[in-house]
Amino acid sequence: MRRALQPLILVYGASEATKAPAFWQVYYAALSGLPTEALALGVKDYLAAADSEFFPKPGPLRALCEKHAEPIFKAASRAKRAMEIPKVGGVLPTDEEKAAVANMLGDFTSRISEKAAVAVRPLQPSISGKVDERGITAEMRALIARRQSEASR
Repeated sequence: MRRALQPLILVYGASEATKAPAFWQVYYAALSGLPTEALALGVKDYLAAADSEFFPKPGPLRALCEKHAEPIFKAASRAKRAMEIPKVGGVLPTDEEKAAVANMLGDFTSRISEKAAVAVRPLQPSISGKVDERGITAEMRALIARRQSEASR
């Protein structure tokens, strides 16, 4: 606890109270249970605050530390749950199962390639370029004319 609060002592000074074990017991009781990283970040936040002029009281310091502790506790909880998931046995597929999967993959691939061949569109001419006073490019004007002539046939 003293090591975590050391930056505060360096900035705000050590009073006679910090020499008494009872002083540190109050902080220990208030800040125990918080991850070390959260405590360090809370101290850093307090030091960076514009209105911090004195050594912080345990309650406000805990409030600063708790906002950093929450994501750490959530990550630890997720990790603990992941460790409790039962492991699936290492059963390897048989040769028949491997062959069946390979056949399914081959059928799927051939069906996809057939659909892809049908779905391929011919390349359209580029319609980008310099626009005229109406905001249309010469390529776009030519494309419109071709489509109108195709539609009139």
